[in-house]
Amino acid sequence: MLKTITKFVLERRKTVQQPRQQVVENDNTTDPTSVSESPTQAAEPQLDEPSSQPVWAKVKWYNPDKRYGFVELTDGSGDAFLHATALAGIGMTTLQPGETLALRVSPGERGLPVTEVISVDSGTATPSRPSRTRIRSS
Repeated sequence: MLKTITKFVLERRKTVQQPRQQVVENDNTTDPTSVSESPTQAAEPQLDEPSSQPVWAKVKWYNPDKRYGFVELTDGSGDAFLHATALAGIGMTTLQPGETLALRVSPGERGLPVTEVISVDSGTATPSRPSRTRIRSS
């Protein structure tokens, strides 16, 4: 049984890693030699074209130790996952709740990840609460 599963996983890995080939059906109406072979397009977006239109979002929370957080999109479409790699382009390492961001998102496997942070407005951040000090009674 273990050999069967291992064989299946190895075969599946091969088919997933192989580039998909374009299938052309021959309907006998055109000469097969006249069909030009075009190179397949890269799955990744080109660097000179943006992945999506910029949108606005407010930071819900961001943990600099874990290097991720979530933002709420202001267009009402929900939340988006924000990883530190999206902040690297503007040289920031942390965010405060309530800050307004201009960013780009693109559909991912598990929701909307932020692909690029364009700008940050820190003026909208929620003021941090002063830390509580405990007074010990003797």
